[in-house]
Formats: sequence, structure tokens, C-alpha cells
Amino acid sequence: MSVTPVVKPPSGVTVFLEGPYWEVSTQSLLYVDMTGKTVHRWNAATNTDEVINLDIDEKTRPSLIVPRQSGGYIVTHGRTVSHLDWSSRNLTALANIDGVESDVKVLFNDGKCDSKGRLWAGTFPADVKDISNLPPNQGFLVSIAEANVQKQADKITLSNGMAWSADEKTLYFVDSIPREILAFDFDVNTGQLSNRRVAVAFPPDSKETLGMPDGLTIDTDGNLWVACILVGKVACFDPQSGKLLRTIQFPVKGTTSCCFGGENMDELYVTSGNSAVINDKADGEVPPGSVFRVTGLGVKGCPDHVYQN
Repeated sequence: MSVTPVVKPPSGVTVFLEGPYWEVSTQSLLYVDMTGKTVHRWNAATNTDEVINLDIDEKTRPSLIVPRQSGGYIVTHGRTVSHLDWSSRNLTALANIDGVESDVKVLFNDGKCDSKGRLWAGTFPADVKDISNLPPNQGFLVSIAEANVQKQADKITLSNGMAWSADEKTLYFVDSIPREILAFDFDVNTGQLSNRRVAVAFPPDSKETLGMPDGLTIDTDGNLWVACILVGKVACFDPQSGKLLRTIQFPVKGTTSCCFGGENMDELYVTSGNSAVINDKADGEVPPGSVFRVTGLGVKGCPDHVYQN
């Protein structure tokens, strides 16, 4: 197994990369920089990183990017879902969460599409400066189809990564602050969730070794790979037993999310970032905010779905 940085941030620039998505059609890695308010498309063959600066409000930040079946990309930023035309760089709002009933103002965070092309995205309370001190249970999970935003689960503190089982009967979903990976029974035809439960609970005494779960992906064996922010790891869990199977160590603390990619979908791509909470010092050869490729894991993933509306 090897861990290699494939993209490094410019010297002295603070970035917070999130939402990696492997675009099969272009053999490229998509991701966002929350701090810089940019979206990226790194091409594996040419080793070039195309960057678009988003024309968005200075108080908002992008949280995910996924391809759209009809062309272009879907980007969430702040409370808005928008279409991004890569060639023109035009960003067109499609929907927002203003109409979703909530006691507090929330912002979009991580998300993915299911096989029917619905976008699923989690939220967390806005106007909180210290994300580690979020008030509990004020975030929620929504689905978005044809500009219709529906709340699907509530009482979530900090929404993060998600993935579906191969048979699409289970949705796995990270709530970072309680350090849990939740599982829901999932009806792919109706998009309804039921039977909420905890699939993986990070042990209370593991904060120094496992940090806090952030983004995640799933392999073809059904095991979950979750980025453990604050400790620079990706951990692999069996969601049926909740057992920790293995960990990968990185040369930075702020590992944020991961996805499988490459020609054979057997490479793990991992984003990272830096913030006051992480306080990762750029004192090594690999700066915080780099993108990593992990090879030789002996496992594969499946391509993620696209937005179809």
C-alpha cells in the first residue's frame, strides 16, 4: 500500500477540501475548497487541476459537487443548490432549503446522489463559529429532485458523509459530533427512510486515535471507509458488526473525505484541509490541504451516481 499526494495547495494558502467525487467519463477527481470558495477538477492522466472561483456570497461556502446527467454539475453552497456550467463558469440557482421547516437556520454540508438521481444532502446549524460546539440535533437530511427539497431525517448535529449498500436497501450516514455512522432502511423507489439505528459508534476513549468521522465511501465488499479528521486517518469498518478492520495514516491531521476512483476503481482518493480547530502545521513536505491517492489496498469501489433532474 502507498499514500501519495497528487495535489498540493499553493504555499501559504489555507484550504479546506471536501466532497471528492470520481468522474468516470473524464477520469477526473471533482472536489470543493470551502475556504477558497472554489471547485476543482483534477485530471489523473494530465495531472492538471482545473479551478473555478465561484461567484457566491462571501459568507457562504461550497460543500459538494456532482455531475448532472444533462450536462454540467450540481453544486451546493450555503442554503442553495445550483447548476454549474463548467465552460461558461455560470452558476444558476435551482433550489434552496428556505421552505423546509426548521427551528434554526441551517447550511448544506456533504451529500451524494442515489441511483434514481436524487441528491441527498445533510445540514448543520449556521451562525456557529466553533463547529466542535454545535448545538445538538438541529441539523437534518434532505433529498432534492426536480427542485423539490424534502426533509427525510432530523435530529442530526453535524451531517457528513453517506453511502448506499450494493443492494440499495441501506443508507449509511455520518453524524460527526456524536461520532456515529447511522444506518437507515432505504426504499430506492420512493426515497423513503426508516428504521434509524447506529451502525458504527466510535468508542468514547478513541478520540486521540480515531478523531471524528467526516466523509465516507463504501467498497464492493460492503465495508465503509471513513475519513477521521483531527488525527489524519481513514478507517475501514464492517457496518454489520461495527468492527474496525484497518486504518490508513496520512502525513496531515485534517483528512476530510474519501472516494474510490481510477481506471479500475481500486484507488482511494482522500481530501484534507486545515482550520483553527485542526491546527495542522505545515512543517513537513506535504502541506495540509493536499489531495492523496492510496493504492494497493486490495479493494474496489463502485462509481457514484449523477444528478438526473
